[in-house]
Amino acid sequence: MCAFVRLDTVAKSVPKVCFLSADLVNKPLRVSCVLDFIALCDSAVACSGKGFCLGTEKNNLCVCSRGFRGDHCEILMNSTDILMRQRRSQAKKLQSACDPSECSYKGLCMGTKQNFQCLCFLGHSGLKCQKNIFAAGRIHA
Repeated sequence: MCAFVRLDTVAKSVPKVCFLSADLVNKPLRVSCVLDFIALCDSAVACSGKGFCLGTEKNNLCVCSRGFRGDHCEILMNSTDILMRQRRSQAKKLQSACDPSECSYKGLCMGTKQNFQCLCFLGHSGLKCQKNIFAAGRIHA
């Protein structure tokens, strides 16, 4: 069994990545550390404490908490900003959803207008559910 553990201050503030491995059959616990690990970014510093930091201290990206925006999550959004973003997001989803007509109204359309797949109702088949498998001569009892 292995577990990944990040230890920031193992020895004199040198960042390390350590792997903790333990065999459950009477073997001692082992810790293997990798020195000179690239220092990960600190969310409190890089993202003003208002987001989650991905990357390193020198090259990072902030994923801002709800209500904040900006490269470092430094801009507080007001309620109008939040509402407008939600509406734009909903409008994009509605515009890109596939239409039931894509499946000849004989199946469920799943995906977007550009990339969809039809899940045909019983008795229909084909890429767009256009084939009636119960049509005369297609099914034999």
